[in-house]
Amino acid sequence: MPHFPDEIWLNILEYLSPSDVWTSLHRASKQLERCAEDILTREPLTKFTVGLGFVTSWHRHPGTIAFTFKDLNKHNPEYAFFASCIVYPQHYYDCAMQIWSHHLAQGFPEDKTRGWRVQHGYEGRVVFMALPNLAVVDGEPGVWVNWRELFNAYWGPPPVVYSPRRLLLDASHAESESLNP
Repeated sequence: MPHFPDEIWLNILEYLSPSDVWTSLHRASKQLERCAEDILTREPLTKFTVGLGFVTSWHRHPGTIAFTFKDLNKHNPEYAFFASCIVYPQHYYDCAMQIWSHHLAQGFPEDKTRGWRVQHGYEGRVVFMALPNLAVVDGEPGVWVNWRELFNAYWGPPPVVYSPRRLLLDASHAESESLNP
């Protein structure tokens, strides 16, 4: 790969999709890693929303509490702060804040393993993902997210899910082949 100054790589990377920059070029070299992270933390990171789904207790209507990007942590720049709470549908705002307060008091055990709702841009795909290093802000609604973990989970390869039925079929197929000479 030719060695160009960072400024040229930054100009080139601006024409590529964020997912291509992260998945294809990010690990190609230390220089491209540095340039890719610089590009992605400028604008694409600001388009992410991170949130939770909820269901109202009285009508069982679904809703979402979403947080938009606010800033990078000055002391630990690997973490991005998502605040500016948005509730969908908006008329469930009070209910959503009660649910958020309940989660703050009781913890977020299911959400850390089952998934946070993540979306890139208004028209981006919605992905439910585990973000084990996510930290919930006590007091005002908001979360600290390791942006590398976020990028890997959102743009990385989809997780491999094995079905128990498929494993049984594979095992029975292997046994039948071993019985036939």
